[in-house]
Amino acid sequence: MIDFNKQEKISCMKITFCLAIFLCGLKAQSQTVVYAGSNRAFGVCWGGGNINNTNQCAYNKAVNEGATNPQRILSYAGKGYGAIVRSANGAIGCSAGARTPQDAINLAIDWCKREGGDGNFNAEMEWDDRY
Repeated sequence: MIDFNKQEKISCMKITFCLAIFLCGLKAQSQTVVYAGSNRAFGVCWGGGNINNTNQCAYNKAVNEGATNPQRILSYAGKGYGAIVRSANGAIGCSAGARTPQDAINLAIDWCKREGGDGNFNAEMEWDDRY
């Protein structure tokens, strides 16, 4: 059996503690993925865990909502508020990782405008993935 002195034990405990904090941080990593189809149907999933699972979840939701040829339009690793908005002409915009719900909507509206949104915007979905 190895006999550690007091300083070695303290160093070992510090390393163990830092490793535990690091691993907990990795587990808490959140992912947001949005898929949209050419017919503007979409699917979104968020939460901690494996990016592949989140990706597949969003794709499946898009297909279940009737999305044709769904493509990933957003993949975000981090926490925050998110939103999806749609304009009267059907363009959509999305956001993730915003500081406030209003910031999330504003970011999604900006995206929607870049996609040809016509100025009459409706929040289709909002979420809180801060925890």
